[in-house]
Amino acid sequence: MTLPEVLATKDPKDFVNNRVLIRNKRGKYSINILNPEMGFPDMMSYRNKESNPDTIKEGLSRRGYIFANLGLSSILTTTIEGINYALVVEAQKREDVGDQANKLLSGYIDSRNLHNPIVALEEEIGEELIPYNQDNEIMPGMRNLKLLPKKFESSVSYDGKLAFQMIESGFFTVPNLTKGEIEIEGNKIEGNPRMYFQVPTNSAQLVFNYHLDFPSTPSSNGLGMDHAEISYVKKNGVDIHHSEDRLDSSQGILEVRTHKEGILLIEMDGDKLTDRVYTFVNGGLKPYESDLTLSEAFAPKDNGIVIRPNISLHDFIKMQ
Repeated sequence: MTLPEVLATKDPKDFVNNRVLIRNKRGKYSINILNPEMGFPDMMSYRNKESNPDTIKEGLSRRGYIFANLGLSSILTTTIEGINYALVVEAQKREDVGDQANKLLSGYIDSRNLHNPIVALEEEIGEELIPYNQDNEIMPGMRNLKLLPKKFESSVSYDGKLAFQMIESGFFTVPNLTKGEIEIEGNKIEGNPRMYFQVPTNSAQLVFNYHLDFPSTPSSNGLGMDHAEISYVKKNGVDIHHSEDRLDSSQGILEVRTHKEGILLIEMDGDKLTDRVYTFVNGGLKPYESDLTLSEAFAPKDNGIVIRPNISLHDFIKMQ
């Protein structure tokens, strides 16, 4: 039961982005999209420009502050056999930040989706979260009864009968996100995200919050229990994988590659994280032994402004 090593390819030149001007006026955050559009190298040059929290704070409260880009992240939780878990990605090297951290499922927002970031979120989850069953099929996701994009249809089969559901949630969140309503070009953003501002990369990040509900199916255990059910992921021997983009410089393309068992599940106690971490393999939890360094999304913030690039899971647990 293996996924292809390369799931899809992309042309890096297809990615376009815009800087954004963000202003906080009486508790409401307004985002304006600035022209011209730019490609990935230009965006990265703006992300590398020096910034500081005082300048960002002053700009937000006055005429607005211009950020290199607007990205998105998703706080994802799920429940397995009555226990809640928060999902993060196995540690990856981040060239622009200069560290290796376990981050939320995250991505840049292409210019084509800046007016409606929920579309970018659906694409990101459809690409990065891969529940793969023993019949060599990916279980698709749904939000508001609409299927998420099936990003790998050309290389992998999808389960055509069942899908996991994304349900807007909030019983777990990361600290010190913005609290005000957020609008882009005067329109409220679907999905009720919050936001933080990252000093090291001079960027802003929308943060959505969803619970993943995996379906249950009849257990077929032959015990005469007509209503007995078993979780789909257990019955179908699901592995939960991740995907990551890697540049093939020899061909000038981005390869979307399988990051095997690249989704980590952090066990929760109520609404707090614990130090019990797992991958999900063959329908069950497998203990993950390495220490976690969580990304800046988990770090302390001042009015949504974060200076630290990361925080250890150990320190985050003490801070809760």
